[in-house]
Amino acid sequence: MTGQKIDGVAVANSVKDLVRASVAELKNDGVEPCLATVLIGDDPASSSYVHKQAKRLCRRWHCHKRPQAATRVHPDGA
Repeated sequence: MTGQKIDGVAVANSVKDLVRASVAELKNDGVEPCLATVLIGDDPASSSYVHKQAKRLCRRWHCHKRPQAATRVHPDGA
């Protein structure tokens, strides 16, 4: 089996364009999308990276923090 070379930048740009169009459609329908993240543990570098990306990408952001020992995240926080 032979590998296939892909253009990662082109794929990323295609995904971004798709998301941008979907967000615009939601906004036209009166829905304000938000970003939700789950951080496991207390790594300051991870927290900083996620915070910077969230500020760059959207106005609304929810960060769910869990302890390092977490093995499964439930919507109810259990």
